[in-house]
Amino acid sequence: MKRLSWRVERRSHGGLPDPGEPCRIARVDWRLVGAAAELTDYLSTLDYATVERDPRVTASKRSARAFWARVELGSAAGGTLFVKGRALIHARRRLASVLHTGELRKEWCRTWWLRARGIETPEPLAVGEARRLRQLRHEYIVCRWIDDAHPLGPWLEERQRGLDAAAVEDLRRDVVRQVGELVGSLHAAGAYHRQPHSHNILVVESPGAPLRLVPIDCKHLSIPPRFDDDDWRFSVELLTWWLRAPVIDWSRDGGDLEVFARGYLDAWSDAAPDLDALTLRLRTVVPATPFAERPARPAPPSAGRSS
Repeated sequence: MKRLSWRVERRSHGGLPDPGEPCRIARVDWRLVGAAAELTDYLSTLDYATVERDPRVTASKRSARAFWARVELGSAAGGTLFVKGRALIHARRRLASVLHTGELRKEWCRTWWLRARGIETPEPLAVGEARRLRQLRHEYIVCRWIDDAHPLGPWLEERQRGLDAAAVEDLRRDVVRQVGELVGSLHAAGAYHRQPHSHNILVVESPGAPLRLVPIDCKHLSIPPRFDDDDWRFSVELLTWWLRAPVIDWSRDGGDLEVFARGYLDAWSDAAPDLDALTLRLRTVVPATPFAERPARPAPPSAGRSS
């Protein structure tokens, strides 16, 4: 993937890229990248309270606080989109939002930060905030839909049906190696995902092309000022919590750890002198007995850390 143009890199928000041109559409303040200019008609109709009434929308999640939806606009009007919305319904959160960046604006900036480093994500097209008296009420992020993409967990479960035991194991090991490659790419860039569960990783299975894994929900991306040993250790601990069997068997006696390490080194060859050294380092972090609860950092993040 090519690096972003100077136009993307020149703007920043909290030290991160914040691309796009500002515009106001139907009382929502948007930032639109060039490819999103064709979406203005749809954005003018987007309303949190009535989003699912649009016949072009298929909602996959809907609550008082959030929605996720697929939107079919047709090729002439913008193609297929993924739209995520978030509502702040508590007065305390609305007041706090006066001084803080919205969660989906964070996701926008961090997603562009990853793309600037050659890590594939769904293409962000627009991010919008509806504020009243500077208080955030609703926010939206719009991305290009990725054809043939499925969440890793459900995809793996579906693909395993009808396969014999050997084929299932081959498929799972291939996924483990690619997870290692994805994590190695993030670490090489100086970041890690705080919720790397199997629904926050998409599998893209295009005809005639190798599988590829794409991270999503990048508001959970941590970008420390300097990615150090503590960050590395904590991120591996989170992986063992979020990506337990059936995706990865982190058992010290199993072979998945070495398979993961091979993929990791494919993405970040400078991470360790060789495969044995990286595998040994992983074994010092991966618990012999699975964590009983989600791992937590032993100390608060240092000043200036992007969480």
